[in-house]
Formats: sequence, structure tokens, C-alpha cells
Amino acid sequence: MIQPFIYDLPIDRIAQRPVYPYHAAKLLVVDRNTKKIKDSSFLEIAEFFQPNDLIVFNNSKVIPARFLGELLGTDGKTGAKVEILLTEPLDPEQESWLALGKPMRKLEPANNTKKIVKFPNDLMAEVIERTKAQEIKIKFSSTKNPPEKISSALQKAGIMPIPPYIREGLSDSTDIKDYQTPFGEVDGSIAAPTASLHFTSTVLKSIKDKGISVEHVTLHLGPASFLQIFDPTEDPKGNNITPPSAERVTYNQDLKAKIIDKKKQGGKQGGKQGGRIIAVGTSVVRALETLFLTEDPDTAQRTDLFIKPGFIFKACDVVVTNFHQPGTTHLLLVEALMGGELLYESYNHALSNDYRFLSYGDGMVIL
Repeated sequence: MIQPFIYDLPIDRIAQRPVYPYHAAKLLVVDRNTKKIKDSSFLEIAEFFQPNDLIVFNNSKVIPARFLGELLGTDGKTGAKVEILLTEPLDPEQESWLALGKPMRKLEPANNTKKIVKFPNDLMAEVIERTKAQEIKIKFSSTKNPPEKISSALQKAGIMPIPPYIREGLSDSTDIKDYQTPFGEVDGSIAAPTASLHFTSTVLKSIKDKGISVEHVTLHLGPASFLQIFDPTEDPKGNNITPPSAERVTYNQDLKAKIIDKKKQGGKQGGKQGGRIIAVGTSVVRALETLFLTEDPDTAQRTDLFIKPGFIFKACDVVVTNFHQPGTTHLLLVEALMGGELLYESYNHALSNDYRFLSYGDGMVIL
């Protein structure tokens, strides 16, 4: 049975804004072989990499997926305030979506009564059906004359979906830049691959100048990126773990061959010759390990891979990641990589040395 790592995270240790410049964030360097822990900063991260290594980033772009609206009554007047978080489009025009909604009791259609939500920018949505406990299917429309293209209206009406532990999830104009990585190119994520937030142009230059190759995967972070897989307050030993939901992933067709070739160049596990595969973020770990478990991956697919203690890593040698919440798939993945004892020592060191936690916080590199 899995015994997940549980720890107490004081509220005042949860970063509400990133540090500026982003690369000034603290970096905890953890060596799995020597079991040594060292303090550094993201500005110096290239020092811990080797020429001939290969580093992989997630190029998924966060969309303005959170919508604050009001239910529209049959009399045309607005009523209860509701919140919608888009999770996945169901058509190319982006009119129909799966979404998380709250409060669900007000959004669920009942007694043949339509539930219509009014949003800013003359945007409306009808709740078609409740598909899961916290999931609904909705269809958008524009009330402008002439109607606006829905994809454009969504961009204007939505706000950045920062997590609820950051300013209660209410983003502002600063988050448009802060909560987007420099690699974001492909629209689709509802949460940022936050380990990449620290990689400024200065850090990237130091990495490339060292002879390190750079590659990308596209994994669109969905609810699996932030929903707890168990509740530490009600299930302190993690006896009832819910596996994460599937997420959409797209690969460069020759990425697997490049990774295999790079490992061969550096010898087994890289070593002094480099050739290690550095995954930036748990989303990249999940994508790459899925790639190596799939004989003939499609150019686009979904992954429901659940990485937990006991998992054998085939692709990733080094992982860069932030500090995660208890009860999340991210933390179980990190525990699978470095073991419970070293994970405990690392998090205890971070808590004792003023590290900032979660999405806008500091991070670690696991060698």
C-alpha cells in the first residue's frame, strides 16, 4: 500500500506573487546519489547540468479559462453568482466545452428548466448537462449584433485561472504575464506548468551556452494538475487515492529517438559525459514517461499515467519542479523519484529555510 508523504504547509509560506526577476527564486539542489541538499537559485541552475544533456519544457499555453458570471432568470434578470472553469473544448469553434462549475447545485439543469449564465463581453452560456460530480457541459453564444466569434469572446471575458490558494483564485492583469511560461505556444492548459516560470532569457542563454539541447512536448494541464487525489484531513494515510484524470498530450514525432540517442551518447544515466534527460515540471515527466511506455504513440493522444512510489522511470534522469501540496499527484510523482526519506528531508529543509511554496514559489532540481 502507498504511504504518501504528508506535511503541514503554513498559509504564510504559500507564495502570492512570484519574485522578480523570476530567476531570483530559490533553488533547492537535491542529489539522489549522495543524499546531499544544497541551497542555490534558478539563476545558477545551469551549473548543475552538463554539456550534452537534453532539457525538455512543456510548451502548452495557459488559456483565460475562469469565468465569473450570473445566472439569468426567466424574467431576464440576473441572479446568483457562479463560476465556470473551462477544461476541454468539444468542437473546433470552441462553442461547446466541458467545465468545472460552482456552486453546482445552482448550475445543474433540473425540471426541464434551462440554466443560462451571463458573462461579461455579451457572452452567454447554456448548461447542457451535468456530466460528473463537479463537471458540466456548456455551450456558449454571443449576444452582440452581429455575433462575435466565440473564441474571441472567450479571450476577452475569461481571466487567468490561478489556483484558489493564490489570492482566492482572483487573478489580475499582472497574472497575465506572471502565470504564463516563456515557452507557452499551444493554447490548452488551465494551469501553468509552473516549474518553467523561473526560466528567463538569461537562464536559457546560460543553458544553451553550456551545450545543452532544448526540446519541447505539449501536455495540456487539466484538473489532474490541481485536484487532490486524496484529502489529508479526512484520509491522513492516503488509503483512498483517486487516480488523476487523463490529459491531452502531443509529441514531436522524433523526440523519443532523440532521447534514446542522447542517453547513448552519455552512457547509462548520463554520468560525467552528460546525456541526461532533464524534465522541467511534473507534466513533462508524465509526458515523457508515457512516451516510453507507448510502442507507437500517435502524434496526439491522452495520458492517464499515474506515477507513484514504485514506478520505474525510463525517460527522465533529472527533474526540475516546484514544491507541491499534500494530497496531489505531483507530490506522489516526486516521492516516486526521490523516495520518502529524502523527500521528507528536502521539504523539511525548505520549510526551515524560508522557501516559498506552490505555483509562484521557489523550486528544486532533483539530480
